[in-house]
Amino acid sequence: MFDIIFKKIFKKSPTAKQKKLIVAILGVLAIALAGSNFTVLDKLFGINNYLTNQIKINNKADNINKSVANNEDEFIGNYLVTRIIDGDTIEINGGEKVRYIGLDAPEKGGCFSEEATLKNQELVAGKEVRLEKDKTGRDKYGRLLRYVYVDDVFVNEKLVRDGFAYAQAYSPDIGRQAILNDASQFAW
Repeated sequence: MFDIIFKKIFKKSPTAKQKKLIVAILGVLAIALAGSNFTVLDKLFGINNYLTNQIKINNKADNINKSVANNEDEFIGNYLVTRIIDGDTIEINGGEKVRYIGLDAPEKGGCFSEEATLKNQELVAGKEVRLEKDKTGRDKYGRLLRYVYVDDVFVNEKLVRDGFAYAQAYSPDIGRQAILNDASQFAW
């Protein structure tokens, strides 16, 4: 490769000494650029902010006092939200996906799906949530089915009340469906 470039520039083949010199210069340049341009790359791509946020989330997840979960019945208690999937689904520390019980938000790509996802993000992203189970542990996609709380805010209800999701009963998980049905009257 160097031969071709060198020939195009100098119209002759490089000697072994010249090849070594070119490799050394390119190596020094690569090291210098990698060190000095990290701030430029960070400004262009937000690499440092992304890494810092991931580290903060992971450290927070390590510090949360939660029960060790071996099956879906044990996924109750406090967990850190590590990712927002859509308007009615999140991911918690440990990689488990959690689908909110008793409501349905617009699907990705559908009308108002972005708004529902952003509202869900506003309510729970990076926060410690309390998960409460009803009857069913998981849905047919393997997601945990839970009622979700941030402090005293019942997130399932808040999404319905604010019009970002609608109340939808999925039997047998109907323990708090009356609350969600009442909340839907305020949405519109």
